[in-house]
Amino acid sequence: MKKKLVYVGFVIAMMSSLTACGKEKAEGLDAINPDDYVTLGDYKNLEVTVDHYDFTDDDLKQYIDQDLGYYVSSYDLYDYQATDKQTVSMNDVVNIDYEGKKDGVAFDGGTAQGAHLEIGSGQFIDGFEDGLVGVNVGETVDLNLTFPEEYKNNEELAGQDVVFTVTVNSIDDPLLPEYDEEFFAGFGIEGVTNYDEYTSYVKGFIEDSCEDQNESLVDSALWEQVAANCEIKEIPQILLDEKLAELDADLEEYATQYGVDTDTMITYMGYDAESYEAQRQSVAKSEAESDLICRAIAKAEGITVTDDDIKKTVQEEYEKYGFSSAAEMIESKSDEYLRSYVRRKVILNRIKETASITENESMPFLDDSMY
Repeated sequence: MKKKLVYVGFVIAMMSSLTACGKEKAEGLDAINPDDYVTLGDYKNLEVTVDHYDFTDDDLKQYIDQDLGYYVSSYDLYDYQATDKQTVSMNDVVNIDYEGKKDGVAFDGGTAQGAHLEIGSGQFIDGFEDGLVGVNVGETVDLNLTFPEEYKNNEELAGQDVVFTVTVNSIDDPLLPEYDEEFFAGFGIEGVTNYDEYTSYVKGFIEDSCEDQNESLVDSALWEQVAANCEIKEIPQILLDEKLAELDADLEEYATQYGVDTDTMITYMGYDAESYEAQRQSVAKSEAESDLICRAIAKAEGITVTDDDIKKTVQEEYEKYGFSSAAEMIESKSDEYLRSYVRRKVILNRIKETASITENESMPFLDDSMY
């Protein structure tokens, strides 16, 4: 699963190739003297208190069972068993045959045999499910209904009167299937063929996610203090242009993935042109300021990032960012981008060496919002 690189609280997608960062531009960036733009404050011996997330084995089991249950429900993978109940009531799961007709002619998509429906689930148009309440097993009823005006699945039926002829075959119990090799084959996860292996797989992923989240909280808290203690006098235009180009490249990549133009992508993100431009300028400014502080600390600490440093970091991290090899990750990103990323990692690790970090009482990482 592809993740994203976290630059001290600013998420930069590791998705697009930053073609704007050519050799000429990189040389201009290298010529920046951070002392001309930044007055460094304290960045050593910082004290922060941060939230801390964790999970228990019970949390994990509850999450997995509900996750698998949702998967079964979404794809209707239940093993159904008929009950002795004879009259349909709300929340029953019924096995039905039905045929929908408009002006006496059956319409496409309106006929099925042996379909399962939970009464009250809202899967069918208004009146269908309510019309089956009180119907007995083996009974056939005609439901005179009207499709909603805004029905999108078949515009020819929107607002039209129809008749559904429905036979209730049985009232069933939906039983969870066996979590066997055949079941997990549908997941397409290498090495996962049973419940225990799936549990181990999910546990590993959640452990990594929890660790990433906790590390991000520490990094963000420390950097917030570092940034507050510094004074940015000015941002060189070449650096601001670089950050704007990164954002533009990301936007284009997202738009390509969605198969739309960048203007449409902006609306998908919840912005109009004016509000997006304001956000674009704000994020680029924040990123540029962060970059300047990193350059200033690197100079003060004598930190340099070599090609070997970049290769080592990429070799350690390419898999968790969704790349098939270190070479693919290096090829997809500009040298300036990777050098800046590694420099920030090194600086944050240096800051943490002298920092005092207090963790609040652990909070559940798998909260109700994830179930």
